[in-house]
Amino acid sequence: LYAALRPGGACYLEWRPRPGGAERMVRALRAAGFTDITCYRRRYGSGGLPIYWVPLGAPGARAYVQSRLRLPGGRVRRLLAEVRRRLRDIARGQWAPISAMAYRPGVTPDGERGPSMWLQSDWPCRKLGPLPARLSTLLATGGPRSVNKVVLLVFAEPSPVPCIAVKAPRIDRAAAGLRREATVLASLAARHTPAGIPRLLFHRECDGIPVIGESAISGRPLDRLLDRGNFRAWSSRVTDWLIALGAESPVRSA
Repeated sequence: LYAALRPGGACYLEWRPRPGGAERMVRALRAAGFTDITCYRRRYGSGGLPIYWVPLGAPGARAYVQSRLRLPGGRVRRLLAEVRRRLRDIARGQWAPISAMAYRPGVTPDGERGPSMWLQSDWPCRKLGPLPARLSTLLATGGPRSVNKVVLLVFAEPSPVPCIAVKAPRIDRAAAGLRREATVLASLAARHTPAGIPRLLFHRECDGIPVIGESAISGRPLDRLLDRGNFRAWSSRVTDWLIALGAESPVRSA
């Protein structure tokens, strides 16, 4: 596999779990000459498909996933839900293969590198503060439709709050929407906008596939907050936010 890859190329592997499985995988890959090795375990959603690929040895990324999977309600409900989740993990995921990404050292002929290498080399240009001692990347593949994006969340370990979101399309027809998102964010960067809009950090085209990086904004989905009692209040807040967003826009007659 190492010989088949060009310099800077990446490979994906799966390894059946055994005692010390991840450590053995890393040792074997390093012995073969690979670098920048990251191992992942999958966390599954209610539909039976993996929605998070959690890097091993990354407490910040793991804490973020636990907070996102936590259900609302009382302690008994959360405890029962956690027991059910753990049983599902044992049944379908605990003994599933460990996944790994590894790179052959060097730079590809076209000069492209993996996202983790972009982030480290370009960090000083992003105005995100000093480069953390360690970055981890959590892959989120949830979403009910094929046009939903694949998102790589970047953590300055051990912080459980993501600092960068790297997005890519799942299918070809989702690429145009991602390019529009990058264009809109770039145009908004020159304006005074309300809080809650991510800052565009980069936009790259990798073999015709758009990849954009944004400052990550944490929050809770509205569908988990809305109910009959607070719908009016949240509607008013969203309307006010949209008015503030369009405050500096040119007026166009109908």
